Amino acid sequence: MTTIQEVADMLKVTPNTIRYYEKMGVIDHIARDRNGVRQFNNDNIERTHMAIILRNMGMPVKEVREQMHQTSDDPTVEELNNFKDTISSLLVNLDEKAAEIEQEKIHVKQKLIILDEQIRRRKIKEMETY
Repeated sequence: MTTIQEVADMLKVTPNTIRYYEKMGVIDHIARDRNGVRQFNNDNIERTHMAIILRNMGMPVKEVREQMHQTSDDPTVEELNNFKDTISSLLVNLDEKAAEIEQEKIHVKQKLIILDEQIRRRKIKEMETY
């Protein structure tokens, strides 16, 4: 079993984020030990991770909650297909964002080349004035 701090570290969020998702019903209630400490199993961690991904993609908490509950307990084929469609859309969005990031990286690299050339010229000019 894994503690909330370990899960938070793994998923790069705060424990408060996970507590909030549990409180809002985004993720199911997490089992606790006799001291009241949350004990995450692999399924809890996977579901929490998916909720965080959906939320990070801009999906409102209410919709994340609805999407997450489509796959809880004993979902129908239709519910599973709907969730699959949501995840497929997420993948398309991630691909688009990755392409945008790649273009930004190219732009930044070009800017660095220009700045290096400006620095080189400035150094030459300063050396000539001495």
